[in-house]
Amino acid sequence: MIMKLYLDAGLKELIELFHHGAVGASVMQATNFDKTHHFLMQVWEAFYLQQISAILKYAEENDLNDQSEENYIKKVSFILQNQELSQDEKIQQHLALMSHFSLQFKNLCCRLSEQNENWKFWHDFIHYHGLHYVSYFLSIRSGNWHLRNYCLKHVAKTTQITDCKFYSRLLPFHIADLKSFPKSTIEHFEEGGWVVNILGRNMHSQGLDEAHESCINREVKNAMSNFFTLSALTKLVHYIPFRAKVLGNIKDQLECKRKDFNNSVNRPSFEIQNITSYRESIESGLFFRYENGQLKHAFNSKVVLTDIQRSDLLNLQKIAQEHLGKYIKICQSDGIFRYNKTRKIATFSTKTHSISKVKRELKDQRTENSLLRKQIAWSKEQNTPISDLQQFISLPRAIVDHDGLPYKGDKSKTLGIYHSRYPEAFENKLHFKPDCVIIDGMFILNSKPLKSSNRLFAHFLVSLFNRWIIPYIQLNTKEIHIVFDDQSPQLSPKDIERKRRDEKAETSAKILISETTKIPSDWQAFLHNRENKKQLVQLVCNTEETEENTAEAVASTQVLYNSESDGSDFGDDTMDGSVFFELQNVDDDDLENIIFNFQYQQLA
Repeated sequence: MIMKLYLDAGLKELIELFHHGAVGASVMQATNFDKTHHFLMQVWEAFYLQQISAILKYAEENDLNDQSEENYIKKVSFILQNQELSQDEKIQQHLALMSHFSLQFKNLCCRLSEQNENWKFWHDFIHYHGLHYVSYFLSIRSGNWHLRNYCLKHVAKTTQITDCKFYSRLLPFHIADLKSFPKSTIEHFEEGGWVVNILGRNMHSQGLDEAHESCINREVKNAMSNFFTLSALTKLVHYIPFRAKVLGNIKDQLECKRKDFNNSVNRPSFEIQNITSYRESIESGLFFRYENGQLKHAFNSKVVLTDIQRSDLLNLQKIAQEHLGKYIKICQSDGIFRYNKTRKIATFSTKTHSISKVKRELKDQRTENSLLRKQIAWSKEQNTPISDLQQFISLPRAIVDHDGLPYKGDKSKTLGIYHSRYPEAFENKLHFKPDCVIIDGMFILNSKPLKSSNRLFAHFLVSLFNRWIIPYIQLNTKEIHIVFDDQSPQLSPKDIERKRRDEKAETSAKILISETTKIPSDWQAFLHNRENKKQLVQLVCNTEETEENTAEAVASTQVLYNSESDGSDFGDDTMDGSVFFELQNVDDDDLENIIFNFQYQQLA
């Protein structure tokens, strides 16, 4: 979390002082916990020491109560060298001096944070995010249960503004669950039951997962990784009780329950050298400056931040607190474990391209270069300028052909693809009795009439009625609508496509048709003529009066045949409309009479 917020602000340059190559990358990406942890501990201490030094220098330059670094060292040395004071008195005077200095230190930090945004940004790193990380580490080493909970509460806020999606959801519920734990369990945790102290020494406790890795013997790991053979399982079963007995004997002999007052931790000399080097780099950067200024990169002043970046980076705690409060309020409303979407913070980092995207761009560049070389070679071979080889069309080549007409696939092929991919949808046929049916009129008109039974247009109309109307009437359908296209709409993609199709299609001559006209031999050529199609639509709609008279004579007005628009609606300006059938209380005998009389009337 700390790396995501502060890496590109200046920590990256500090990492590169001692870590290079793959090791440096592992520290930056926090994949190597051991090295990343040591870096954060050392760089945090270097920041803290440099900030104290900067405060003492600022106080000395401004003559603030003579709080210079030299005078402070003299005061501490005087207390420690005073032989008349006991150890307890020396500690008390030292604490009094520290409390006085701590108050002045805090006030000066607040004043400088108001003047300089860089100071405020790195002050938050030292005394909030970095401090909580170090405190959480110390709580594990010391087994301090209350310090651990205090740090987790603040870490739960930080997870809301980083990409820690799982921790952002788990930590609030974990902290809430602690309230419901029994008192005996909490007391056990307060005594150190949540950590493991293998050696029984102070400041050497480990977390459960860390101790698990430290205590598992090599023989156990080998036995666990041998695919659970009989010999491996036998070895494991016999070894675990022996291991437990040995550990128990060691604890009894070492008396691990005895208190250890030695709280010191040995520090390698190279850590002090690293901290000194970090301090020198921090001092040369823009981390702690006294003059007024906006937030900038610590080592690269050319990096320009947007207002959104500055606002987010200077208000990290406020944003995290608000986001966590919203999430807790949502969870308290219904008590459901909900997904928590973290708040994205605009940091110093720039948007980086993924490896796959970089590879894709390189592949596109190679393809483009290859095509250009082929084009140049073809131009030389044909002795033709490259400009003459290039073709420009108004529409994308992916959806139109060379003539500018859109590509159209066969519906049968598409149906075959769906049939092979979703066979169950075709096997489970729906059986239903619809109350209302809407039929595409232009679709049924494209049904090619059979020459054996359709000699006249009257025969064709009867076949359409038998094919599309009668089956729904037999299902007791109350309403049947036949809807036709608008042949003369305003500018639309369909109208443009229709005109393009007409330009390429070979159409037959216009003929006048009626019910007694013979059906032409080439039905599709007949329909390609727009005037012929208009007449056919008019002929279908003008059968209204004939059928209505037949229905009244046979069914005593129990069957009403109507159209939403008469034949005049299908003139030169428009060709849209619909034919409407409504059936009410018709029995089987009346239905047969209606069908018979309709066919007879058309054939008469």
